[in-house]
Amino acid sequence: MQERDRELRGHSRRRFIATTAALGVGTLAGCTGGDEETETTTEPESGEGVEQIGSGRSQFGDRDITGGVSVSEMPDLSGELTLYSGRGKALVGELISFFEEYYDDFTIRPRYNSATELVNQIQTEGQNSPADVFFSVN
Repeated sequence: MQERDRELRGHSRRRFIATTAALGVGTLAGCTGGDEETETTTEPESGEGVEQIGSGRSQFGDRDITGGVSVSEMPDLSGELTLYSGRGKALVGELISFFEEYYDDFTIRPRYNSATELVNQIQTEGQNSPADVFFSVN
């Protein structure tokens, strides 16, 4: 009886190893590509900057800019600002770079995550939150 149990266990172990190996090979085959290289670009083909992000810029030029203060009219900014951003770096990175280049003594420290995660983090941190500004998608 013990010999039969060992034999069954051996077959099960071999079957498990064979199945695992087959899955591993299949997974690796799916992950490796051929010698072909494909290039993915995120820049517009026209060579111009980003046209529209969300509702911020109108590609049709039909939005009037009213109110607000021009950056050139603002006082000099200095120090460090901690920004929690629920928007991706692709959406706010250019704005952050603009302010850091415009003001020599001003640094923005962004933290990118989902808006929900950042809201939860701010609630957990409470009054001790280092966040000065929070950007959200909605």
